Order: sequence, then C-alpha cells, then structure tokens
Amino acid sequence: MLSPKGGSLLLLINITALKGGFFMTNPESRPKQHLISLPKRGLRVIAPEYTQQVMALARRHMEEGTRYTEEEKQDLWPDTEKTRIQVIKQCGTLAKRYPNPQAGKSFMNTIDYERREELLDKAHNLSEDIVSSWQAINPDAPIAIILFGSVAKGLVKRTEHPNPSNIDIAVIGDISSSDREKLMDEIRPQRKSVQEWILERVPFISTQEANPGNAGVCVQNIAKLRSDNYEPVVNYIASGAIALHDPSGLWKDLETEALIRAKERMERKKLKKLPKKDILFSNR
Repeated sequence: MLSPKGGSLLLLINITALKGGFFMTNPESRPKQHLISLPKRGLRVIAPEYTQQVMALARRHMEEGTRYTEEEKQDLWPDTEKTRIQVIKQCGTLAKRYPNPQAGKSFMNTIDYERREELLDKAHNLSEDIVSSWQAINPDAPIAIILFGSVAKGLVKRTEHPNPSNIDIAVIGDISSSDREKLMDEIRPQRKSVQEWILERVPFISTQEANPGNAGVCVQNIAKLRSDNYEPVVNYIASGAIALHDPSGLWKDLETEALIRAKERMERKKLKKLPKKDILFSNR
C-alpha cells in the first residue's frame, strides 16, 4: 500500500496492482492502467497520470527487490498531486451515485475495460475532428480538449448494458458564442456517428437518460472556468479529466491554478475544524 504523505490523505493502492494482477469480478476484463481504490465509494478508478508513474516505480522496486531512496521519498508526492487525489476522493458525482461501498462494488460488476479502450479510441478520433474543425473556424486561437467522466475514470459498462456509457468531452479556450455555434454545427455529424456506433451494439435500451450513448461535447470559455474560484475546473479534475489535445498547455495551466486554489480551500476548512483555544478572562 502506498500513501501520499500529508494531512489525512488516504490513497489505497491494491498491492496486487503493483504485481501486475487485479482482483476483478470479470477476470477476462483487465485494465491496462493502474487503478486506485476509493474505499468509501467501493470503486476502483484509473489513477491520474502522475500516480501511474509512482505506481510504475513502485512495481519496478518490487521486481528488483529495491527500495525508494531518500531523495525519491522527498519528491514523491508534490502538493498538487496530493490535492488532485483528495479532489477525486471528494467527487460529488460519485458520492451521489455510490453513497456507500456496497453500491460501488455492485457497479464494478458491470465494468468492461476492453469497452473502455474502444470508447477511448472514439474519443481520440472525435478530438481530432474537433481540432480540424476549429482550425477552419479560428486557427489563431489555441484550444484544449479534455476527456472526463466514466471513460476517463475507467468506469465503463459492458457493451450490452441497457444503460450504455457515454463519452464526455470539453473544449476549452477563448471562444466566442458565434464560434461555439459554428464548432458545434461542424462536429454534429461526427458526434451522431459515434452515438449510433454505441447504440447499435446495445441489444435494448433501458435508461432514464434523455440521450443515451451520447458523444457529449461541452464548449467552455476560459474566463467562465476561472470563475467561482476555479470550481468548474476542480469539478473536471474530480471527474478524472485527461487531456486529449493541449499543445499550448492551456489545460495544464488551468488545472495547476485550480489545484492550488483547491489546496488553499482544504487548508482553510481544516483550520475551521480545529478545536478553539480556551479563552481566559482576567479581573486585572
């Protein structure tokens, strides 16, 4: 078990993951990436990129019979990455959907990592279509494209599940309302094609969602994402956001800024929970 140092941060990494094996209810479906456990939710989600690197290093040490050096230990968990894990742990969407470990463990029975890879490929293809369309609309304005939600977190349901997993993508930049409409018009056929591909492999649909199998694309302006103390960006991070296209570092800068703000909020919240010192009164 590895645990980032600092505060009450808890990151459970199944030791079998470090050995290359995972206990899964479906033994034929295995993730290509390392997983981290969220005990309160009963879920295992794909670890963030930096955590993947730490886990790969831990595996190498285990295979070679070596230990972390003191230098490695000191630099192992930057504050931003410790905060990222905390943000993921506190994801409001997961808390609502899986209020207890039993709910999450039951959902894990439906997970299919091969299906996740298929949807991930579709997301990358859609991202390329978005970039191509944007180049024709406003080639001088940089954009970032991120994937978030079930595909990013590795919580993709089996192909035949009656409530199929969706693709969730956000396009971020200094984007005007008119350019947003042009982009959405341009990529509508590609989105429809992906949705048809998702639905044609589902025997029957049984869901309360208004648009099952949706290839969702949300176009957002940077200024809006920075509003409300970066809360929209923190929500994306909580939902496992990964960059599909970010050549200018726009998303990288945004998430770094957001994680710094999130850490400050967590520290203030922690201070509020500390017991107040007794106040001594004097007659002097």
